[in-house]
Amino acid sequence: MLTAWVLFTLAITALVALGARLIEGALLEVSAPTRWPWIAGLFAAPLIGLLPLLPGAPALRSLLPGSGGATGGEAAGEVGSVLVTGVAGLPAGIQVGPDHLLSTFDPWVLALWAGGGLLLGGYGAALSLRLARARASWTPVRLPEGEVLVSDDTGPAVLGLFRTEIVLPRWCLSLPSNQRALILAHENEHRSAHDTTVVAAGALALLLMPWNLPAWWMWQRLRTAVEVDCDARVTRRAPGDRRTYGDLLLLVGARPSMAPTPLTTFSKSRSSLGRRIHMLTRTRSRYFLPRALILSLLGVGLIVVACLVPGPDDSEGLTDPHVETLQTDPDASGELAQSPQFTPHDESPTIRNSADVRNRLSEAYPSMLRDNGIGGTVMIHAFIDTEGVVQAVQIVESSGHAALDDAGLDVARTMEFTPARHRGETVPVWIQVPINFSQDGAETEESPELVPEGTEPEPEPVAAPDAEDAAQPYFTPHDESPTIRNSADVTDRLSEAYPSMLRDNGIGGTVMVHVFIDTEGVVHEAQIVESSGHAALDDAGLDVARTMEFTPARNRGETVPVWIQVPISFSAR
Repeated sequence: MLTAWVLFTLAITALVALGARLIEGALLEVSAPTRWPWIAGLFAAPLIGLLPLLPGAPALRSLLPGSGGATGGEAAGEVGSVLVTGVAGLPAGIQVGPDHLLSTFDPWVLALWAGGGLLLGGYGAALSLRLARARASWTPVRLPEGEVLVSDDTGPAVLGLFRTEIVLPRWCLSLPSNQRALILAHENEHRSAHDTTVVAAGALALLLMPWNLPAWWMWQRLRTAVEVDCDARVTRRAPGDRRTYGDLLLLVGARPSMAPTPLTTFSKSRSSLGRRIHMLTRTRSRYFLPRALILSLLGVGLIVVACLVPGPDDSEGLTDPHVETLQTDPDASGELAQSPQFTPHDESPTIRNSADVRNRLSEAYPSMLRDNGIGGTVMIHAFIDTEGVVQAVQIVESSGHAALDDAGLDVARTMEFTPARHRGETVPVWIQVPINFSQDGAETEESPELVPEGTEPEPEPVAAPDAEDAAQPYFTPHDESPTIRNSADVTDRLSEAYPSMLRDNGIGGTVMVHVFIDTEGVVHEAQIVESSGHAALDDAGLDVARTMEFTPARNRGETVPVWIQVPISFSAR
């Protein structure tokens, strides 16, 4: 997970850096300060990278609908217009991607991260000690422009974060007074703008993420932007000395200086000198406003794209229901209930209070929405303990209406189930429950009836599947749900069917599919319930669904054909 997050953050920072560069170009067109995009970018990039790790973060993840990454077996049945369908042993979202491979590098990445942070912190501490020792040998001198420190070979520069001082090399004292005044004006502009604090804050971002190369580039651009902004302020105050000021940049740049990296200096480095000279001599284009608008829109667009890029998760894809990692200790359900995850089981929960849930569904439907014909589906994860009691509920996918979401959670809490079992032992499980609110769904007389547990309904005839049965999804009463029995094959087919063009561009999505399973557990029909938003992924989802094999559903010991709902998720992570 750590390695995947580092790679994700590198990509995010690169997008933010490119966006900041475009916005900087727009600010240059209108002669505005250029430091702000770099300051914002250095701190925005890691924050955007952290969004996927924050529970409940409102980050936009439109490219991966339903990519909650939670897994769980699901109850089978239908309650009024509450459809609870699924397959034991098949996660709610099937994930495919390299995370499980990248996670093997996590210890190395952590070690390099810690080592890089220690080295960078040690370098900063050594630099501070070196400055403190050098500062003790500098001589205070009062000039007409103010008091400065005079060194042998350090400066011109500003020293300090909060209490700043100007240091000049001794040779600057022999310069003509007008040239020395320009140098001191430059350094005083740095002091007024608190530029040393700005540059040090950027360095702190690097200390936290020393491996982030795009962040290092942004920091270098920030240091240059700080100097360019300072040049602009000085020449704006003394427009007649622009040429003299440019000559001074060349003169100071040609002199060796021992000024360390954190200092803001009159001529910081030769690499930025050409850019500063160019900014002093450039003329504004007559099309500067359209160019500024286009550049700013492109820059903001890149940053929005960075916010939309789906982050890594720790989903592990299909899980074989027969793996021996199951904890059957009921006391372990406390930790399991903290977040949705898959628990192997061979007998799924079944609803046992259908009438109560149907009544609650009708009561909880907000009257204002019902009267105006407004409905929707709330996708909910519910945690069921070893007694079949719902202990926790979470929204997986909102209906788009806060009132319906709250009502859906209320309905889910009233549900009672038979407990899930694995090899005869009751186990706590998470299930996914889609709860639909609609006037038609709530009032239809054709809604299938589930008989509450403890009553004896009349036996219902079971017919062999034919073409008409498999044409349209319908509900078949059953007390034993189908279970997936070729998990490995489905995992392989999921990876093979993922369109390479979408995978390579990081585009994924979830396809909700209805599949019809006959009395032998064979899939005869697959239909899309909800599109992923990409036709190629929809086709791939149908292809994967048709490769599935199940144990047949049973009702009172007899095998029955059933329709089930299967969410199939494609993720390039």
